[in-house]
Amino acid sequence: MKKDDKLVEDKLVEYFNTLEELDSYKSKLKYYEENINILNIANVKKDSTDIKNEINKVKLKIVENEFKYKHIENFINSSLTKEEKEFIELRYRKKLTVIGVRSKLYMCEKTYYKVKKEILEKLKVVVL
Repeated sequence: MKKDDKLVEDKLVEYFNTLEELDSYKSKLKYYEENINILNIANVKKDSTDIKNEINKVKLKIVENEFKYKHIENFINSSLTKEEKEFIELRYRKKLTVIGVRSKLYMCEKTYYKVKKEILEKLKVVVL
């Protein structure tokens, strides 16, 4: 595997890990927003600004993470085929093995590596 290909794959893994973090932050924010009154009552001794500060920190993390990889997300959504999107979803988000991806997409080994190479070549434009 070429060095550039490895860098692109590492960025894809990082991108999907960030999406998982983003889901976690959004879940935390939803919890805070749904339970703000209860949290304020439970923390009467604390200043309610502590909770508001925590909410703002979570919101900031969400914005930072969404911004960080927006270019990759836009490129994936606009420039990859449905099969290519499924491929990277299975390989880099769900972390399936080569055999797992091939099985889900009904690909022979040669096709798997051809599709992978095409995806990595396309993504080099935005990642490197």
